[in-house]
Amino acid sequence: MSSHQSYLEAIRKGDARAAHEVIDGLMDAGMSFDQLCEDVVRPALYEIGELWASGEISVAEEHVASAISDAILACIGPFSTAHLEGNRVLVCCSEGELHAIGARMVGETFAAAEWAVEYMGPSLPAESVASAVVKRKVDVLAVSTTMPEHLPAVAATIDAAREQAPDLRVVVGGQAYGGDHSRAREIGANLLHDGLLGLVEKVEQSLPG
Repeated sequence: MSSHQSYLEAIRKGDARAAHEVIDGLMDAGMSFDQLCEDVVRPALYEIGELWASGEISVAEEHVASAISDAILACIGPFSTAHLEGNRVLVCCSEGELHAIGARMVGETFAAAEWAVEYMGPSLPAESVASAVVKRKVDVLAVSTTMPEHLPAVAATIDAAREQAPDLRVVVGGQAYGGDHSRAREIGANLLHDGLLGLVEKVEQSLPG
């Protein structure tokens, strides 16, 4: 059984210890944080979402799987970098979007690249995002969205933030876009990036200067 399948089986059963053991083994073998997220945690959570959508698991089981993964990421990630100087990114989910694990992985990825990260988690109202962008002197706004029905809220968030900070760069991602860059452009984003590998490099290349 692959590492991804072992992890999926553990979180589907709600077995936090087994899930931790899979991740610990991979880290001991030298797998990076980005690779863990990209090759193990992210695809497993996508499958959990599909199992829930098809009725094969309950919403409670889906929540348990997400909570286990969120706790693991909190343990292994290099977070708490908001004090750093240099490029600053605000990472969040738009209002109504409660699936925040993708946002956490994005925040951890920026933190590993020594960006100052303001992680604000799930369901943040547009006005709150705009206020935080200005107050915290944010260079880049990163918004993660899982459900397509929440894209209008992402557009409202981007509009509100740009009213306060016209030069703000915005990167979006998540299952809601289905890899469609035009969908991201329509709501005002500068970049759509699927996954974590190459994310920071793409954003840094898009910054002025």
